[in-house]
Amino acid sequence: MIINENKMPEFNQQSLPQDVILANVDIDKNHLAEKPLWYEIDGKMYYFKPRQDDRALSELINREFYKVQNLSSAHYAAAKVNGQSGLLSQNFQTKGNFYEDIDQLYRAYYIDKNNYSLQNLLQHFATILPTNVYDNIETELINLYLSDYFAHQLDRNPRNVMLEEAGQNIHLAKIFDSEKSLGIKKRSFQDLDSKSLWIPSMPYEAGLEPSEIDNVDINIMGLFLDYPEKVSSFLDTLLKQDYYNIINSFTNRNQPLSLTEEDAKQIKELLEYKQEKIYTLKRM
Repeated sequence: MIINENKMPEFNQQSLPQDVILANVDIDKNHLAEKPLWYEIDGKMYYFKPRQDDRALSELINREFYKVQNLSSAHYAAAKVNGQSGLLSQNFQTKGNFYEDIDQLYRAYYIDKNNYSLQNLLQHFATILPTNVYDNIETELINLYLSDYFAHQLDRNPRNVMLEEAGQNIHLAKIFDSEKSLGIKKRSFQDLDSKSLWIPSMPYEAGLEPSEIDNVDINIMGLFLDYPEKVSSFLDTLLKQDYYNIINSFTNRNQPLSLTEEDAKQIKELLEYKQEKIYTLKRM
């Protein structure tokens, strides 16, 4: 990644105290301890994520992917705050609505987090939600899961999936924390080979070991067998988009963060490989 700090907006702000944050953001105190840097800028609340490595650019690229996939995500922008470069993200929570991440949900219902999986989540929601509400959240979770697979997202842990309750409607809140993807396992796009097995934080089925069946990821195969119509529909959406133009746009050096040619090539190879796997599944 190439960092051009001269192109970043710069702010010198005092971070907000915890009581102010908790009065405006539904977030678990333990989780807040991991995300303590909140600021008020031009009358709006922002979370600041200090990042000087490829994770910052991965977050920005994924946001563009979500746009073309018709998925709603948090907004991120490169910035410097108090001399430190990273990403600013405006608080996406709507006042008066209720927000809860899956970690909080599991604790509220005494669900063992060792059972954390997409299948477990869907089964739980099917038992507690009205049919029309469940159908929508089923679609949202399936689409998010497939998008995560396509971008090789590794960190969709229980704190990185949030629900939003607005009156009688419950749905997924905006997607956030997608930085460990596109080849990143720790901090670099070069961490993983483009043909690495997907080892997601959220497997489709609890305890499922990473592997392939007939050249298709075991998680995606299981999801497809259980929800063929919804999976097939969103796979079509994934295949219709020109992700290479998005990647190419991030090689422009006249922006705060940009890709090296080597990293752009690595990401394109990963996406090509994922597209091949999707075509394999659709031919079955």
